[in-house]
Amino acid sequence: MGADYALVHVKYTIPPALFLTALYRPLQTHLDTCKIVFLLTIAVLSTIPWDSYLVSAGIWTYPPDAVLGYTLFKIPVEEVFFFFVQTYNTTMIYLLCNKATAHVAYLSEINEQANRWRVRRQRSIGAVVAAALAYGIVKAVGMVSSGGEGKYMGLLIAWAGPFVLTLWCIAYRHILSLPLRCTAFPILLPTVYLWGVDTLALRRGTWAISTGTKLGIEPWSGMEIEEAVFFLATNVLIVFGLVAFDYAVALTTAFPTLFPDIRSVTPFRTLFAYGARALFTRRFPRDEYCALPASIDILRRKSRSFYMASSVFEGRLRLDLISLYSFCRAADDLIDDAPEPARSLERLQQLLALMYDPKRSSVDLENFVHSMFPAWAHTPILSLPYTKIPRRPLEELLEGFHTDMTFPALDTEKKTWPIQTENDLHTYGHRVAGTVGEMFCHLVFYHSADVTTPTDLSDYLANALKMGIALQYVNIARDIAKDAQIGRVYIPATWLSQAGVTEQDVLDRPEDVAAEFGLRRRLLEAAEVMYAESRAAIEGLPLEARGGARVAVEGYMDIGRRMNAGRWKRGKIARMARAWWLMRG
Repeated sequence: MGADYALVHVKYTIPPALFLTALYRPLQTHLDTCKIVFLLTIAVLSTIPWDSYLVSAGIWTYPPDAVLGYTLFKIPVEEVFFFFVQTYNTTMIYLLCNKATAHVAYLSEINEQANRWRVRRQRSIGAVVAAALAYGIVKAVGMVSSGGEGKYMGLLIAWAGPFVLTLWCIAYRHILSLPLRCTAFPILLPTVYLWGVDTLALRRGTWAISTGTKLGIEPWSGMEIEEAVFFLATNVLIVFGLVAFDYAVALTTAFPTLFPDIRSVTPFRTLFAYGARALFTRRFPRDEYCALPASIDILRRKSRSFYMASSVFEGRLRLDLISLYSFCRAADDLIDDAPEPARSLERLQQLLALMYDPKRSSVDLENFVHSMFPAWAHTPILSLPYTKIPRRPLEELLEGFHTDMTFPALDTEKKTWPIQTENDLHTYGHRVAGTVGEMFCHLVFYHSADVTTPTDLSDYLANALKMGIALQYVNIARDIAKDAQIGRVYIPATWLSQAGVTEQDVLDRPEDVAAEFGLRRRLLEAAEVMYAESRAAIEGLPLEARGGARVAVEGYMDIGRRMNAGRWKRGKIARMARAWWLMRG
């Protein structure tokens, strides 16, 4: 009896597991838990019979003075734990690498706008790799049958090969579509690390491969080629299994007409059944999907912070939030960048009337959008989840856009500035940001399994409205100079009068005026008051929405606090670290 193998875990496998758990815990969702449990179960159950045979056949040996002596099917308990901890660590690395990735955007074989040459290339690569794997499995079976020095390598490939081949055939298109950081990195990082751990253990004699069953090739001193292949193959298995899981979830998420019962928190049994069905479905309604990749791309380009925050939401809630924000961005651009903004606003108002007209058909809506709006706006407009949100917040949002059009620089006939009093500022914030908070709440409760009374929903909407106004105040405080460049001043005229300055002074010297007379600070202090009054409502949101709401809100408020402290600009790494910390609550 000895503790050498146990010490390997204490020194080399358990610390990374604890670190990865602490790092990812603030980001972990119900779906992540399903992935972890599913992969751990499959990995342990599929490995135990194979490993038990290796031990029984004397291929793997463990000196009595290196193990505790407790076994499961003749396998030392330390070895069984190794299956568990390796799978867990690789899974956590994969989750970290894929957290911000919207897998729905990478269903290239379904997207009719995808590059046809790329799809054909994927099919060719898929066929070549599948053929190579099948050939390797056949050769491995021959190596096992002939015995001798190639027996362990043959057993390894004959065991892992069919699993890899099956997963590859199921998900090769998704594997090839994803960025390498989502697939190659989660394979290579734990593989290289475990190569180092295994080299140390083999040199110490903690475990060994029997002479006569191994090829005797050492890629480097102390490492057997079979062990190097083993860790690479098992990590490929884990990552391919996770990609297949995400592929199935992406398919069920992208097509609500085929899989109507998927919510943010879905029972694992339902999720597994739908996922299995999705993987073997050959015909998907492309018109239901084609808008999603473009909407995701708009959000990724226009607002990286909101895109990162959206990654904490799951499934269709995340997609609807992305679509909502993409519409808001498109509508804003249609007003700001149009040669005739009044005409664009009128068309958007007509659009809402048509959307909420129960007598119109989907063809009528599509024809109107294609005839009235530029091509780049078609996708974000048509992907708006208007059936899940009421019409009123959208109308009020357009009223806020109308306010943007009434500044003297844009409306030469108008001599007064639209933001005269603090009440005007509050109304503007209500329209352009509070309404977005309201729509967010409607989508959250639409997708949540939590039962909410009308009174509770009314309270949430009121707090969401107030929180949205607070965030808009921060946005205005941040963009005083940027707004001045396009002839806009959102600071109330009464505040300017109290300071003895005019809107023209702000246009001429925005940063100097804002700093000298404390106008930015006054905006931020007002934002903090509204934030404090509505913050508790975040903690009352359904669990699946709470983390994302917290990081989105706190991230914006943190910008305001740093502006107040005169150090609000920070690098990308610092922003990511801060966002992670905010997720902890």
